[in-house]
Amino acid sequence: MGDAEKDVKLATGSLKRLAKELRMYGKEVATEEARLQKFKDAGEEGAKIRQQETVVQETRIMIPDLEKKVKGALAKLNKVLEETDAEVDEVAEEVMEAAKEAISDANTLVG
Repeated sequence: MGDAEKDVKLATGSLKRLAKELRMYGKEVATEEARLQKFKDAGEEGAKIRQQETVVQETRIMIPDLEKKVKGALAKLNKVLEETDAEVDEVAEEVMEAAKEAISDANTLVG
């Protein structure tokens, strides 16, 4: 495996990991909001509701930071691919395809 292929794999892996993490935080916000609503509907005590509101708020805080990281990883992968264009024969087709899929997925998330 050449340096170009290694660079593409590293940048692709990083982007995929960050996109997965962003997606997971989005799901966690939805889950925690549902739990908060359940507490409110059940007439739970104020302290329990405030604690759950804090959980939701702390989870939401993570999303903008992760979006920035995904955008940064996306930019890095695009840069690596531009630099790799001259060495395209050196990079396996499946590696390039995985990179393009990761870019498409990330654009859907933060686009």
